[in-house]
Amino acid sequence: MPLAPAAGFRERIRVLLAADRIVRWRQGDCQTLRVAAPTGTGRPDWAAAVATLATALAADGETASAASPAPDAALQHTPDESAGNEASAALTRLASLPSAPARWLKHWQAPRLEIVVAEHFARWLVLPWQAEISTPAESEAFARHRLREIYGEAARGWSIVCAERPPGEGTPVCAIDSALIEALHALARARGYALECVHPLFGAAADHWRAALPRGLVGFAVAEGDVLQLGLLHDRRWHAIQRASLAADDDPGAALAGLFVRTALAAGFAADFGSESTQGTTPGAAQRGTTQAAPRLFVCGNAAARCMAAFPAERCRLLGSALPWLAGVAGVTGLSAASPTPRQRSAGEVV
Repeated sequence: MPLAPAAGFRERIRVLLAADRIVRWRQGDCQTLRVAAPTGTGRPDWAAAVATLATALAADGETASAASPAPDAALQHTPDESAGNEASAALTRLASLPSAPARWLKHWQAPRLEIVVAEHFARWLVLPWQAEISTPAESEAFARHRLREIYGEAARGWSIVCAERPPGEGTPVCAIDSALIEALHALARARGYALECVHPLFGAAADHWRAALPRGLVGFAVAEGDVLQLGLLHDRRWHAIQRASLAADDDPGAALAGLFVRTALAAGFAADFGSESTQGTTPGAAQRGTTQAAPRLFVCGNAAARCMAAFPAERCRLLGSALPWLAGVAGVTGLSAASPTPRQRSAGEVV
């Protein structure tokens, strides 16, 4: 059982929010909580997961409250009257005003909460490079237009983040229901947590495994639960991000192979895992008669191992868990010895 944190120590709690489960990491201990199947209609698809998270955080809050001193007690200070210390007397007067200091201390001591949103609740696309788009506002407007073309009016209520990419490269875009983001912020405030960031799982995993991806035609896949999310890169530039949902009787490997081939062909690449080289793996290469190395696939996530049989061993690499703190959860054995160390991510970064 994890030890209670010392007074003044800001504990960090990480959460994976998925449609069927909540994975909570706290002080090195991972716990998986099952999410009850939603009943009735009219509720968002994420409502049951957020309700399960609320119950878990409430239990954590009760434990933390029992182990930590009351804020008012922590503010008390007895002045050294014999020394006539005016600063000590000022601190005593400050402690008699509980509103602002108590709020400050409560925020300073509040556990930090990082939430990773599983792919069931996120939508991705890659915007092609447009020379006439020069500002973040223009990129967001273009992304929102494309999302509405694909998903309809539902996209009006989505929060959108466009990754920063160099000129000439496609831009990965992630969209999450704004109501879900607001619900997570409200939940954190109600339970006394400081919500630091909300990450999409695919973006966080791609950021973590970035250094493991070589040049050439590469597929990077996150196989988590019943969702396959695949990103297609060529020479480390994003060209497409697609996903597929798995039914209970689907073969994950065959589904991932089909998703890779369809995504590559739609982006103008040939994808043949059975040969040492591929004719025309870059747009226009077939007309030039040039060849490129055969594509490679890198897979992470708790369902990654079930995807490997469909690919030649030399063309597919099992990375391990999508994120370091998910290692050992739901059958994932952990990171490989050669896995890169994750760098610090900003709250709004997608990839």
